[in-house]
Amino acid sequence: MDNFLAYPHEQKPPSEQKGEFQSMAKFRRALRREDQEILDDLFRSAVKHWPLQSLADHTTPLEFMLLTMLLEQEKAIERLRIQISKLTGSPIHPPFP
Repeated sequence: MDNFLAYPHEQKPPSEQKGEFQSMAKFRRALRREDQEILDDLFRSAVKHWPLQSLADHTTPLEFMLLTMLLEQEKAIERLRIQISKLTGSPIHPPFP
């Protein structure tokens, strides 16, 4: 069950989160420097939510990490929408109704 991609029946404690992210180290090193920085930002955003992982015990650590990254990205997109709306004076609508 130490494999990062294996479905864990027991969730790892938050203190082991570093090991989960270290399992992606080879992939990270293969990326260009600017992509590494973006990935690091995504990892940092996921770490904020790590204490909540036990509440999503049906997910693997990878699934949980990706879900929290998507959550943080969506929050960033919404902040940008609000800024654009304030600057332009018109609401931003999604491209498709």
